[in-house]
Amino acid sequence: MSTKKFGVMLAKEYSPAKITKWDDIVIEPKLDGVRVIITVDSRDRIKFFSRNGRELTMFGHLERTIIEACRLLRKSSSEFMDGTMFDGEMVGDTFGEIAGAIHRKKHTEYKARFFCFYAMPLIYFRNGSDTISQGDRYDVTMVRLRRSFYSHEFKIVNPVRVSSHNDIVAFYDNLRDDGYEGAIVKDYARPWVAMRSGAWMKMKAELTVDVRVKAMREGTGKYKGTLGALVVDHSGVDVKVSGMSDEQRHQFWGKPKKILGKMIEVSYQEETVHGSLRHPRFMRLRPDKE
Repeated sequence: MSTKKFGVMLAKEYSPAKITKWDDIVIEPKLDGVRVIITVDSRDRIKFFSRNGRELTMFGHLERTIIEACRLLRKSSSEFMDGTMFDGEMVGDTFGEIAGAIHRKKHTEYKARFFCFYAMPLIYFRNGSDTISQGDRYDVTMVRLRRSFYSHEFKIVNPVRVSSHNDIVAFYDNLRDDGYEGAIVKDYARPWVAMRSGAWMKMKAELTVDVRVKAMREGTGKYKGTLGALVVDHSGVDVKVSGMSDEQRHQFWGKPKKILGKMIEVSYQEETVHGSLRHPRFMRLRPDKE
């Protein structure tokens, strides 16, 4: 990449109060995959990155298709002659499979599909922001790709315009009924920027469950020597739970009787096919459930 710190655009939590003008608001499905950034330089050298800037080497099967997409964009604008950035979600057969492929130390090829929701000249990505609004960029890049380019393994996400909070709720409910993880609400009047921005807002289902703590695990890195995770029993399945504050980590690690064997409330997105919990996070002790 460059000497500049690697950065991507991230979403805040959805709140209708944050929307002051509805002219350019769109909504997209939140796919059940992992965020991947693809960069292609002027010599067609392709690199894949996680949202944290870690290079990924298991998606070589997509390279020929990506080069084809880049050539189409170069025809649409000279800005793309020096390179292209594609932003999107890499989706496998299941979330567990794609997440496992991403996090293995030794990368082996994994034939996922890429769902692209944004593309812009590489120089603007390296600078940390686009020069035009997301709506204008979509019109000059994504619309062209949708009309002239088709691939089973490289899909273009289609945003839907909405004009009210009720529209958003109805669309979100339909997405959940169809099995999607949630939705992303975007203000297309604002540009893509490499930071957490209210121009993107996420809507995800959150469930809670009361479970009993059976063990503690020491943390690593900044949490070395203190609590890293709680192990809870969820219907006979051991689940590691994070999300504690630094104060709680030190408190529980120093006085384990305050947490071991206790009931706690945990938030999560959904139950996996193996009976575990997706993205479990500690919420609070439940002494009333003892």
